[in-house]
Amino acid sequence: MKKIYTLVVGVLVCFFAAAQSFQGNPQPAMEFSKQQITPIIAKKGEINPLSYMKSVDILFEDFQDVSTPALPDGWTTVQVTTDPAGPMAGELTDAFITGDADDANGGGYWPVPNIGGNIFAQANDDNVPCDCDMFAISLTTPEMDFTDVGNAALSFDLFHDQGFGGGEGGVEVSIDGGTTWEILIATLPVDETVWQTIIVPL
Repeated sequence: MKKIYTLVVGVLVCFFAAAQSFQGNPQPAMEFSKQQITPIIAKKGEINPLSYMKSVDILFEDFQDVSTPALPDGWTTVQVTTDPAGPMAGELTDAFITGDADDANGGGYWPVPNIGGNIFAQANDDNVPCDCDMFAISLTTPEMDFTDVGNAALSFDLFHDQGFGGGEGGVEVSIDGGTTWEILIATLPVDETVWQTIIVPL
């Protein structure tokens, strides 16, 4: 089976291998054009998004207190068909689950850097119970209310090595309950060795 590691993070505003935080600053809102929305990218630990943005969390999830492999309450993902010859005999399973670096590399193809037993949301097409093809998968946050919020931004940590012919990751947002989606970032950065911190103005 071709090894594909795909990360598509869907961010549902009315309502993504990552710890996420949505922040809002209750100052008067600045309007940004689509051309002005540029992600801030750094190696994990080089910047502290909370201090950098002087922000208040609307939603904070670091996945450290979840009962793996389940996603936290309110988080959703698509389901994929498992390997017919595998332990789930072709049944459906969640594309994104939670686990640590050992879980991510359980199939031997995705050596995610281990940061002190860090738990994160991950999508791995090769490890059990999946061992399956993953196309256009997504991880979606709970619904959030941005009433009276100015200068909202999304911050998350990402490890995406695009190994073994893996696909691209992106960030999308919906303001109509997920009926339609707008692409904020079509292609997330790829790095084969480090976690990255991404900050995206919303």
